[in-house]
Amino acid sequence: MKLVAKLKGFKDYSDLKATLSNKKGNQILDTITHTGDFNGRFVFRFEKGELPGKRKRKKASLKITLESLNDSNEANLFTGGEEFTFSPLKQFKRFRLAKKKKNSSRSFFTQGTLITQETTGPVFTSPTSVDSITEGSTSGTAIYLAAATGNNTPLIYSLTGQDANFLAINPNNGEVAIMENTDHGAKSSYLFNIIATDSEGHSTTSSPLTLSINKDLPPSFTSPITVTPIKEDSPLGSIIYNASATDNSGEVTFSLSGTDAASFKIDATSGAVSTQDDFNIASKDSYSFTVVATESGDKKQQTSLPLTLNITKAGATLTKIVRKDILPPETTTFSDSISCEIGTINNDTIQDPSPSDKDTIVIKSNQFNKLDSIFTAFGAKFINIEDFKIEASNDGSAELDLSGIANGKSFIFSPSTFTAATTYQNWGTPGIANYDFSEIRSQHGINLNNADSGLPTNRDRIKIEGTLGPDTVEGLSGDSHLLGGPGIDNLRGSTAGQSTIAGGTGQDIITFPNQNVQNTIDLTGQTTTTSRDTITGYVGANAATKQAGSFDLIQINDGAFPNYTAGATVQQKTIIEAGASPSMANILIVGLDAEIKSQVFPTGNQGLLAFATDTSKLVYAPAGNFTANTQELLQLDSNIFSAPDQIKVIDA
Repeated sequence: MKLVAKLKGFKDYSDLKATLSNKKGNQILDTITHTGDFNGRFVFRFEKGELPGKRKRKKASLKITLESLNDSNEANLFTGGEEFTFSPLKQFKRFRLAKKKKNSSRSFFTQGTLITQETTGPVFTSPTSVDSITEGSTSGTAIYLAAATGNNTPLIYSLTGQDANFLAINPNNGEVAIMENTDHGAKSSYLFNIIATDSEGHSTTSSPLTLSINKDLPPSFTSPITVTPIKEDSPLGSIIYNASATDNSGEVTFSLSGTDAASFKIDATSGAVSTQDDFNIASKDSYSFTVVATESGDKKQQTSLPLTLNITKAGATLTKIVRKDILPPETTTFSDSISCEIGTINNDTIQDPSPSDKDTIVIKSNQFNKLDSIFTAFGAKFINIEDFKIEASNDGSAELDLSGIANGKSFIFSPSTFTAATTYQNWGTPGIANYDFSEIRSQHGINLNNADSGLPTNRDRIKIEGTLGPDTVEGLSGDSHLLGGPGIDNLRGSTAGQSTIAGGTGQDIITFPNQNVQNTIDLTGQTTTTSRDTITGYVGANAATKQAGSFDLIQINDGAFPNYTAGATVQQKTIIEAGASPSMANILIVGLDAEIKSQVFPTGNQGLLAFATDTSKLVYAPAGNFTANTQELLQLDSNIFSAPDQIKVIDA
């Protein structure tokens, strides 16, 4: 057993001796000698059998005697001691000690606590941790419920600890509440203890407790970041996504925003997203929307989740067979997929009922069954078939006539080979806006001449991408995007519209008709090259064309030319001005060809563009060293050139 005696008022003393004995003082239970500064606490230890009396539960009258071991300063402490009585059922008793010094007397009070195996104070049964709360909780919010058991009821609860003043406790039921509005920035935690006291005055203090204040974060999505595609014929009201999110503040509500939000609706409580539109892949094959989760707290913080719904085909999948047309109702108003070998098509008709869906036909040819057997003036008819995908193997077609196509949109080659150059007739009449020959692996090239187009005044926007070989590509009257590919190409821009022309890696001849529109030379695909393109018909910038906004552009990629920043103005400097410039970023050197090629500029190995006024060449030095490596990019037919007006750096 042990008795802890806390002696108030003795901390100024040193070198004390304490004796615990029976009431008469003739039976010593324990003696403690404390040398040095006294900490105000004695712990006596003894066996239960040493207590006076024969019965375990019999009360014992004891006394503590204090003596000073420092005769010069604290001699003659009272040795009689003050009596007190304790029982194993009662944990402490107050008692008085008297001290005499220099014929004066003074009283001191102490409190001893007896701890036995049979009896303890109240025992806490409540959790040893406190659930955290989110900032913004108001004063009076309950944060903890204390609970304890004891032999002497009722129990009374109270608070102690570092932050007890910020809390309140119901003394009867132990409910603890925060007494201020919580703010994580001002105070992130509260430290406290609970004291449980029984009816006999015995008390127990809980282990330290901490209330943590969480920062009020916005909601966090727990639902997927992708949406499962649906078919284009799905009925209105189809549920395509279920949003879910969590937040410390409590419930979350949902709403929609984004480009195509009007095509959907969302249940604000459940997060279920359903369709509001009829989906047709021909008009739109994907929809972008954003689910917004809003917290219920005072801040109403939000988190956005951008999503994309892709629309898949709902049409028929068909295979062409010999001597049989493909007509409605085999084909549907949705996007159909049709495959056929050249040998299955003669002068047949393949027709779809809708001019606004997105049908795809895959046509396969070879050296025996060639494309020119169906693409002739009197060949097969393709009506309302939007997308053509061609797979040719050693096809020897020299001329293809596309007049049999009505309401087509694209004519694209999968990996293919030809044994001859192919000229296209009536390629401007079917309404096809996208020609892509880039997957033709053979080196013979193609010819899309304006004179052969069948409708040279066609003003539709058109994109043409050439082969690996030498191509001749000419735009019609509408806006044209012409990409020559790696071969030595002859590219001619639109006769009336705006043109963007990229010559590729070959030595290309690029011609812009002289017209009052702004055309673009696209170098975004070039990094380093030894193939110089020749530009003819280039307007160049002067006062009149600047005012009209029709001067032509040279467009480069900030990734391919890293010394130039997308969107930044390209400054034009002479060789002398450039040499004195602290930075060569976004600078184009202008000077004579020979002088440029004798220059080395410190660009940090980022590369530098220059324009030779005497030869009208746009050149590039990958490390700013024109002496070692000058690469000619463009040959212009005019020396009217202004870098801030004519070079545009983009992030391609």
